[in-house]
Amino acid sequence: MFSKFFAKATVLAGLVAAFSFSTVSQAAVQQLPLKGAKISVAVHPYPPFVQVTDSLETLSGIDVDIIRELQRRTGFEYDDDRIHLTNLSILLDLGQKGHFDIIAGGLTINGKRGNLFNQSVPLFRSNTVLVTNTTANVKSVNDMGGKVLANTVGSALSSVFPKDVAQQIRVHQEHSVFLTFYAVYKGTADALLIDGPMADDVINSWGKGRLKIAQDIAGSDSYLGLMFKKNSPYSVAFNRALVEMRNDGTIERIVQKYLPNYKMPPELIDKGPGFSNEFNVPATEDRKDRVKPSDPTKELVDPLVAQS
Repeated sequence: MFSKFFAKATVLAGLVAAFSFSTVSQAAVQQLPLKGAKISVAVHPYPPFVQVTDSLETLSGIDVDIIRELQRRTGFEYDDDRIHLTNLSILLDLGQKGHFDIIAGGLTINGKRGNLFNQSVPLFRSNTVLVTNTTANVKSVNDMGGKVLANTVGSALSSVFPKDVAQQIRVHQEHSVFLTFYAVYKGTADALLIDGPMADDVINSWGKGRLKIAQDIAGSDSYLGLMFKKNSPYSVAFNRALVEMRNDGTIERIVQKYLPNYKMPPELIDKGPGFSNEFNVPATEDRKDRVKPSDPTKELVDPLVAQS
């Protein structure tokens, strides 16, 4: 009798274990919605969002850490077992052609890019600054008439210049963000417009003593995030995971690893005001709609548009 009871107990234990394993396995699949999916990822150097250290194979930075955490939470596998590194113009060109599933590197979320990519929820709020050589006689955008403005190929210029000034600006194009800074560093160009965190990183490292922030452009706040392949079936899973990462403090902790004083803006948490749809994406608004001219009678324009 004891042996029959033991046998029944063993069978019952086996069924319970099998059911438990099945339940755990199903939960694991639900928690990793992209398990087994091959995802191609590419970035361009843009400290502190993408940093290249030691060798071209060693990447770090805010966006890199966010992508790695995104991979951990969704379960996708890196295509070619790595994150590809390229420059901005190639990144955007191949990205909009659908060669990459995710691209990153301090990329601004806006309406124009929304036509080319599926965009992530906002992950960071930034601002635009005017960077000059310490010897340049430029204190603000109003002083740029007849000056040379460095710009990275593939990067749109902001409409922050009075029209009469913009028409006199000469635009010097470079193929990487580093070379754009270096053009100002060596005096080939007088200034460049760039995101504040990137400017701080360069000015406090190799540009120290030669570059400075001449002006913080009032009203130039913008949101940065990741770009996904247009109409990608993975975008929903990516954004759901990113919303969780914002709300549980993961994004803020990653940013603070590189920018210790950064605080996550309240509007980027728990569907703050001014946002729409389930992924908390801000209503499309170009930066030029927020930047106000110091002289209300003057229109602000993009130098390339003013001269076309």
